[in-house]
Amino acid sequence: MTIHPSRTCNLLTVLPQPPWRQPLDWDLRMTWECEKRVFFPAYVKQHDTSNPSQRSLGSFPHFQRLPAELQVRILSCCPASTLWQLMRVSSTLRIESSKLFWASPSASFLLSADWLLGGGYAGRTYHDLSFLRHVQNVEIECHCLYDELWPEHKANDPFCPEDARQDVVGIMWTTLRKTCPTIKSVVFNHQKIMSSIELEGAGNVPECLKALIQACPRNIVAEVSTVEEREGRYWNNGTYSDFYNVECRRAHYRPLQGGGWEELVSKAKQDAVLVPGRRFRGIVGQFEKSYFLFRRRVLQERAFWPLVIEALDRYHFDDGRNNAFQCPNVDCGSVFTKPGEWTIHAATTKHGWAKVEDGLFDILPPELRAVFETKFNLIEAKQQASEEESTKMSRDWNEEGEERRKEMEQEFLQQLENDADWATGEQAVDHQIWKNFIRVMHPEWNGL
Repeated sequence: MTIHPSRTCNLLTVLPQPPWRQPLDWDLRMTWECEKRVFFPAYVKQHDTSNPSQRSLGSFPHFQRLPAELQVRILSCCPASTLWQLMRVSSTLRIESSKLFWASPSASFLLSADWLLGGGYAGRTYHDLSFLRHVQNVEIECHCLYDELWPEHKANDPFCPEDARQDVVGIMWTTLRKTCPTIKSVVFNHQKIMSSIELEGAGNVPECLKALIQACPRNIVAEVSTVEEREGRYWNNGTYSDFYNVECRRAHYRPLQGGGWEELVSKAKQDAVLVPGRRFRGIVGQFEKSYFLFRRRVLQERAFWPLVIEALDRYHFDDGRNNAFQCPNVDCGSVFTKPGEWTIHAATTKHGWAKVEDGLFDILPPELRAVFETKFNLIEAKQQASEEESTKMSRDWNEEGEERRKEMEQEFLQQLENDADWATGEQAVDHQIWKNFIRVMHPEWNGL
């Protein structure tokens, strides 16, 4: 079984390498592209208080007696979790803690290019828009934007940033500044290795991102994070089979004032933090919340794969153990005699991978398998509770008679028409959420 080279690159970034200094990260979340995601509650969660850097300032009773300059200096060394706590409980330190929290370079908050190009409407996102008003560091997920920027492009013609649709470019920046009025920096995260036609003259940075960054406002720092062939060039190979032999790396670039791009070799990738979810009020909120929770659960389930890889490696080689073991794939004879060998092997071959329901945990020894199954069962229980709420809504629509259905329809459309939280600039009957609702409420809907 092969794995897309960009996913291998991302997965190796997610997986901790020995020596392991932290316990398994049960807060880990991961996308289909094997990119790490961080839920906001995990980002601000207090961790090991035995670590001096994680201790609360409450254990430092003389802090308030220190000179103001020294207090600020100490606060600047605090992790995000401590700053978030101080913002909420300390009236004297709230302002300074808030400044440091939102300016922290350790994390950026994730937005979608599609949502921004669509105008950033409240009714097309699950984000808490009031939260975004404070965000200074943003990461924008980008897939291929060529169709949006060069809709009339002809095959084999070069992509020139100067020819891109400037109205579309303007929408991106206008929406971003309106949504995040305090923004200071943005990283465009390009998630796919591009095809050869898109590479014509592209260099290391895709032309679509060049077009966007050329129009970046002066008070915002714009950079690019992308996956590329390790030699420093996008894949431009001839066959599908050769493509999977490409070794990739993640690279980070920023534009130079005189033109060209500088690679930021030593820059560590920031944690991509998911924006907290909105309030789900009314019948529309009740309907949409189930899908919001489903999407979050998918990220949690996908993270079990790197956790299983790490757990199996540590079971044999952590805490002074040195127990060689064979690859769990029956068709592979590889034997791992050093810590980290299995981690690299699993990430590059996908050996041992399966969906959780298809036996992912079976490669683990019994005591570890029991731990993972308990974690997964908790997720399943929460999902079951969410599905029961959705089932009740469907039952009301389909089994409680025409009068009840008309009541629900009227309530749903009225909320879409009048609730600014779900505004899209469209009539309620044209709203995508209404179309989704009608499809899901159909008695023969099968979840697709």
